[in-house]
This record gives sequence, C-alpha cells and structure tokens, in this order.
Amino acid sequence: MALTVDHFREAAHELLPMARSAAVPLTPDQAELLADRQVQVTCRLAPLANLLHLASIVMTGLFFIPSSTGWFRPAWTGAMVLLGLNSVRWWLPRSQATYDRGRRDLWGLRAEAATWSVLNGILAWKALPVADPRQQLLLVATIAGVIGAGAMALSTERTVGFTWLWGHVLTIGTAFVATGQPTLRLLTVQLVVYGAALSLAILYLSVTFELRCRAEMAADAEREVVTLLLDDVEGGARDWLWEAQPDGALVGVSNRFAARTGRPVHRVEGRSLPDLLAELGAADHRDGRAPFDALVAALAADRAFRDLVVPVLVEGVRSWWSISGHPTPVGAGPSGWRGVCSDVTEGHRHQREVLRLATIDTLTGLPNRHRFHEALAARAATASADRRLVLAIVDLDNFKIVNDTLGHPVGDGLLRAVAQRLRHDLTADEECFRLGGDEFAILLDETGGASALARLGSFLDVLHDPFSVEGNRLEVTGCLGHAALPGDAAEPDELVRLADLALYAAKGAGPGVVRRFDRGLGERMAARALALHDLGRAIDQEQFALWYQPQIDLATGRVLGFEALLRWHHPARGLVAPGAFIDVAEETGLIVPIGAWAARRALADARSWPEPLRVAINLSPTQLVSAGFVDGFTRVLAASGVDPGRVELEVTESGVVDRHAQAALEAVRATGVALAIDDFGTGYSSFATLRALPVDTVKIDRAFVAQLDPTPGHASQVVVRAIIEVARALALGCVAEGVETVEQAALLRALGCPTAQGYLYARPMPAAQVAAYVAEATGSTQPPTSAARRSASTGPMVPPS
Repeated sequence: MALTVDHFREAAHELLPMARSAAVPLTPDQAELLADRQVQVTCRLAPLANLLHLASIVMTGLFFIPSSTGWFRPAWTGAMVLLGLNSVRWWLPRSQATYDRGRRDLWGLRAEAATWSVLNGILAWKALPVADPRQQLLLVATIAGVIGAGAMALSTERTVGFTWLWGHVLTIGTAFVATGQPTLRLLTVQLVVYGAALSLAILYLSVTFELRCRAEMAADAEREVVTLLLDDVEGGARDWLWEAQPDGALVGVSNRFAARTGRPVHRVEGRSLPDLLAELGAADHRDGRAPFDALVAALAADRAFRDLVVPVLVEGVRSWWSISGHPTPVGAGPSGWRGVCSDVTEGHRHQREVLRLATIDTLTGLPNRHRFHEALAARAATASADRRLVLAIVDLDNFKIVNDTLGHPVGDGLLRAVAQRLRHDLTADEECFRLGGDEFAILLDETGGASALARLGSFLDVLHDPFSVEGNRLEVTGCLGHAALPGDAAEPDELVRLADLALYAAKGAGPGVVRRFDRGLGERMAARALALHDLGRAIDQEQFALWYQPQIDLATGRVLGFEALLRWHHPARGLVAPGAFIDVAEETGLIVPIGAWAARRALADARSWPEPLRVAINLSPTQLVSAGFVDGFTRVLAASGVDPGRVELEVTESGVVDRHAQAALEAVRATGVALAIDDFGTGYSSFATLRALPVDTVKIDRAFVAQLDPTPGHASQVVVRAIIEVARALALGCVAEGVETVEQAALLRALGCPTAQGYLYARPMPAAQVAAYVAEATGSTQPPTSAARRSASTGPMVPPS
C-alpha cells in the first residue's frame, strides 16, 4: 500500500505544473480548435481499438463464457461484434481533417463508451456466478485488460476516457458484489484502486496532448507574425524595396517608392540613388552630408551599407529615411544592388527630442550643465591668445529667501524670467547655460586684447528692472565672477574653478559686483583652504576661547551683561578673529560643533557672574537648522544651572527667514531664553516682519552708529531713530553696537536708545577679566574709567567681531 501511495504522490507532483500550464486561458478560437483536435484523435483511435477488441470478444464468447448461460453467450457475442463494426463504420470517417465535427460527435463517443461498459457489466453479471474458478480468472483478466486498453485509447478526450473507465468500474463492480462471492467482492476494492490509477493515467495523457496542441498553436501564431512582418517589409506603410543595375540606375521602382519621393514612377526609374537623394536635398542638410557621403562611398566601393539615415524634403515636408543595401552579383559582370528604405521620421524626431531633453534645462529652456561642458570643451579647443574664451558665472543674490518666503513656484517663475532676459541679451557668438539652482554660465570671446568687463556688466544690468512673477514685484540683483582661457586657466576644468573663485569673491564684496579672477584671489582661497585644514585640528585640540564685551545701560552706566565673542588661539598665527574663519566654518558645517562648544563655555562662565548679569551667545543659521540643535541646547542649558532669563541668543536677520530656523527659535524661546536680531538693518527682513519673529531685542548695526551725525535732522539720525521707535512700539529691547565716542553715546541716549556696547566702554576681554571689570563698574552711574577700560582690554587688541 505504501508503494501505491508513493506512486500517487509522485504522479500528483508531476501533474500539478502540467495542469497549471494547461489552465492558461485560451481565446475562443483556440479553445474550439483544441476541442476539435481532441475529438478528431479520439474518433481515429476508438474504432481501431475496437477492431482489435473484436478478437478478445470472439475468444470470450467461444471459450470463457460458460455454456450453461445458454442463449446469452451467442447473443452477447453478436451484440459486441456489431457494436465494434459499427464503431469502425461510424467514427473512422469522422477522423478525417476535412470532416466538420460538432458537440454531437463528442456525446456519441461518450454514449458508445457507456454502451461498452454496460455490455461488459452484463457479461460479468451473467457469466461469473456460473463460471468455474478457471473461467472466472480468465474472464476477470480479460475484463481488466479491456478496461485498461480502452482507457488509454480514449484518454485524448478525458471525458470520453473517464466515461469508459468509470462506466466499467460501476457496472462490473456491481456485478462482482451481486455474485455474493467473497473473492469477487474483495476484487471490487481492487477494481476501484485500478480505476483510480487509470484515472491518473488518463489525466496525464490528456494534459500532455493538450500541452502539445497549445505548443503547436503558439508555433502557428509565431509563424503567422513572422509572415506578417515579412509581408510588411514588402508592402507595409513605412518600408519599401529598391533595386539598381550595375550602372546604379534604379529599376523595378514600385508605386510606393515613387509616392515617397513625390514623383511619378517614370521620373524615378533610371535615376541613380545618390542623384535622387541629392535632388531631395539630402546632401544640403547639416545632418545629411555625412550619411550621404557614406552612401556614395559604399556604392563606389561595391560595399554593403546599413541604416544610413538621411533627411529628404518632399513637397515641403522634411522626412528621414533609413537606407540599407548590398551588392547583388549579375552573372560574371559587375554587381547590381538591392536594398530597403524605411521612413523613420517619427523615431528620428523622438530620438532628437530625447537628446534635446538631455541637454536642455526643463525649467528655463536654457542648455543645461551637460551641454555647458560640451560647449566649453569645444570652444576651449579653438581659443587662442588673440581670441580668448571667457567664462562668466552669474549667481542671484538671496534667491533662497524668495523660495522660502514666497514659495518654490514663485522662485521657479523668477528663474524663468531671469533666463529669458539673459537669453535675449546674448549676441550671436555668446551662449548662456543654467548650471543649477540660481547659477547661470555665459561663454563669450575676448578678442584683440579688449577687455570683456563692460560686456559682462551688461548681464547684471538686465536684472535691474523689477520682475513680476505671479503678482509679486521682485527686485533682484546678482554677482558675476569670470576668468579667461588662455591667460587665467590652461584647460576647461581649471577655467570653471577659477570663475567659481571669482564669483565667490564677488558675492563676498556685496550685491551687483563683477569680479575677475586674479592671483591674489587664488592666494586668499589657498589661505581659506589652510584655515579649513587647521579648523579641524582646532576643534580636537580645544584652541578656541570666548572673549566678552559688556553691554551698558545708557541712562545709568550700569553693566547689564556681556556678549560672548569667539576667538581662535592659532598655534602659529596667534589670536585669530572670527572674520578670518567663520565663513569657512559655515560652509563646511564645522560651525555646528564650534557653536555647541561656545554655548557650553559661555554658560559655564556666566554661572560665576553676579545674578543680574546676562550673557549673549551668537548662533549661526547653520546651527539653527542642524539636527538635534534644540534638544542639545536645552540639555546644555539645564546642566549649566544658569537661569534661562539671564541668557540671550543672537542671530542675524538672514538666520530667522528660514521657516525651520524660526521653528527652532520658537522652541528654544519657550525655555525662557531671550532672542536678539544682530546687525538689524543690513539684511533683508522688514520692520513688519519683526511682529512675526520670536525675538526680544533688536541690535543696531555698527555701520549706522559710525555714520551718526550730530547735525539736527540729519538723515543718519532718521534711520537710527526709526529702528529705536519700532523696537519701542513692539516692546522690544534695543542695543546699539560699535559705540566708540562719548558723542555717539550722547546722541544715542537722546534718540532714546536704552543700551549700547563698543570700544567706548571696553574692548572684548578674556573671561578672567570680567570679574574685575564688573567690580570697577558696580555702583557707578558713569561708564567705567579709562583705567578700567585699559585693564579690561589687556592682551592683543582684536578688531570687534
């Protein structure tokens, strides 16, 4: 039994994947064709099997059926012989390919199979009870053979096979049970197992036949596709054949070929292919000269050619043909030619559009960075001392603020408008590209030793008129850096680097500046690179220190607090002011760990000061938007033990425009820390935006203080007074920076400014000198004495930050 179960399991594993393949849906036509083939094969096998079965019928009737059955023996034998002969007569013609079979034939096959099973069942019912053991054995063996042979022969159409098989199992099994003999009843179980095994065989053979039919149908479909493709080459809508004699004259010109040329057949017949293409303008197009020459050369050399794409102009419409051809021997003489032409206009246009999109900036329509490098290399190859190549890089000032405040759609619209103005300002020999973001590159020539400076300035001049983008009036300025090849640079990549350096210097000098690269600029960049290298070590070796400058109450002279100012104790250059390294730290992100250290140090120093004194700590915009800034500062503040009310964070105007920075400031301010805007009036925020910003103090930039004129009503006083009054109206503190003279202090006091800091009171001092300075100033209603100021400024005199 175990062996039988294993056999069933193995058969099932083999049948499952076959059944899945056979379960793939067929089209109605394919399903009908499959059914027709199944019936056709069954019609062919059924009568042949029954003819062979006649021999066993005669043997059974003569020798195996007991004579005691009387009339049953001749009656059964005759009926079975007639059934077999009728099967041959009826089904064999229906196996022919020309016969139109239908569902009636399938039902007829099933009915015949059922009739065979009923007659064999009657045989078992009548003969087995009266047969001796030898006759029973012969009858059972014969019946088993008939069942197996018939199941295999009829398995092509599985429903016919199952009708044969289980019709016999049912009728003969019933006869076995009806005899009442224990042995035959036991054989009934074996008969069912036999039927199950034969069912698997029928299923396997029928699925195998179905898969073979499916494969044949798939092969037929593929052959049909190939035939259609070949037919399309000869007579399709896009391709046509051509043939030429050894002298090159076109022969056998089809109507399709002539129609493609826009000429009647007689005007094409006899012309050479190059002459025809030349007449159609193939050699006149800039993209057609090379393939046209290649075709002429291949014809002259008697060499095959393939897929030469040439442009043709037919009745005013530009098309593109792909031409292939090969020489065809004609007897012993020179070869003729045969080939095919294809209209590839649509594909060629698509390919050109793909290439265009690969080299065009989709936002502005200008050539992109990829095209820029191609053009730069091409123009650099032809540059000379008399005709130098100039690369100018234009960068818009504070474009990021437009994006952050008005949104990216407005920013994109501004870039499109700027690109349009730059494009319209170009001359025939100039090219403009968008490098990315708000950077544009311009290539132009500098000839005869004349400077291109005046021309380059015009590219910034086109930005002077305001732009109108989605209802917003935008005033934009830009900076421009440029370099030349040869002269400044020797190769294209170096030219780009030097122009970038010049642009960086121009941006540092202020808006609207044009700067050319010079060697001094290169040296300064080298110094910046050195500073960057040294900064990394400075953090690890703790070379930084904080110096403090006091903030004074102008009305009482009392010290209110100190601003912490970063200094760098460089091992070779001594004390370095922030202006020499802060920009580098900002660009590289090193300002984040440096700023974190400064906050920890300032809070630790402030812990030893008298309670009322506050400490002002400068924050970089990069710190504000760095990951984890708020949590990190909050932890440092809590660990220091300093009252948050004694702490003030200073940020520049540009640092509070970014919405992420504003969110960080609001989170920090929620801890009780005060916020101040540093250098107010030099950035891009307006008085109105102060109402929306989370700040407590406005600091007047030292540039406004330095320009103060005591003349009543002077314009310098108007600006400072406006800042002071807006701060008072918004209930904000106000601190004037850079106060150096008693006159400036008096004028600020008269204008209503409450607080000041600067050299008049003290230069920035090390943390160790703060206590002495505070002790000198405590209880006095006037600023510290000159002696105190000198004491506080002991050490290197460093310019204010």
